[in-house]
Amino acid sequence: MATSTYGSPYVESSDLVSGWPAASSNVADRIDDVSIKGNGLNNQAGTTYTTVLTDAGKAVVLDNASAVTVTIPPNSSVAYETGSVVKFINLGAGTVTLSPGSGVTLNGADLTIATNKASAACKVATDEWVVLSFSGGEPGLVLVAHESFTTQSTVSVDDCFTSKYDNYRVMLNINSSSAGTGTRMRLRASSTDSTSGYAYSFVYFTMTAAAGNAQAVSESTFGSTAEWLLNDTFTSTGVVAGIEIMRPFIAQPTGISWHGQRMAAGTAGGVMQGWNSASTSYDGITVYPVTGTITGSLSIYGYRNTL
Repeated sequence: MATSTYGSPYVESSDLVSGWPAASSNVADRIDDVSIKGNGLNNQAGTTYTTVLTDAGKAVVLDNASAVTVTIPPNSSVAYETGSVVKFINLGAGTVTLSPGSGVTLNGADLTIATNKASAACKVATDEWVVLSFSGGEPGLVLVAHESFTTQSTVSVDDCFTSKYDNYRVMLNINSSSAGTGTRMRLRASSTDSTSGYAYSFVYFTMTAAAGNAQAVSESTFGSTAEWLLNDTFTSTGVVAGIEIMRPFIAQPTGISWHGQRMAAGTAGGVMQGWNSASTSYDGITVYPVTGTITGSLSIYGYRNTL
């Protein structure tokens, strides 16, 4: 017996007649396997993978703690039959991103696959695929970017804002800073920071460990036009902040709402509301300390808009 490109057995003219019963059984088992069980699994543990012809009908299982990029190659490289389907399952902690090879178009649902979620891509034309998400279409937060940084004076994330989501949530964790300084943020377009159009009001409070409630409240209106002031009153380490950024990719003014907390005894917290008045389509952000360096992480989530 011989085996086809996709792994199905078939009988050749040189096979003995006496071997046909067993050969027919193998063919029948293969038909059952593919039609009922699927074409099997292809386990991949790396951070990059390019699909191959025998992945058609299979589930490619990705398992890595870091972000994983899966590339679907052009027809000139891997000539899948039109109608071929490749499934993807993410078992790792890192987000899996489906990426088109040169000349390939990926249409459809999310191109990112979160942990313990799945997706599939179907070839509908020579170099055109449609991606179908099995991750659930309910409204919710979808991780679009994550950045860990150590002793950095500037942390920039590009291409995190797209037309896919209108609004975003940024979770900023600063574990330590070299100068005990405040942190600021700017919007970016085409890898360039925007340094104008910012306006906001800031309210902060302080509390004592003994009293356990707010001891003092102060309000300030800032006139800075260079950046958003995220936590200038926090001078100790251990700062966490949740930042809502509204419509950054739409070429209209961008809104922001920030709340943060210093994680220490005799701590302080604050809220800020502001905007960037420029009618610019922004696709990234920069976070940086006023002086010195910071260590921590930055996670960016998009708000899913559809049911």
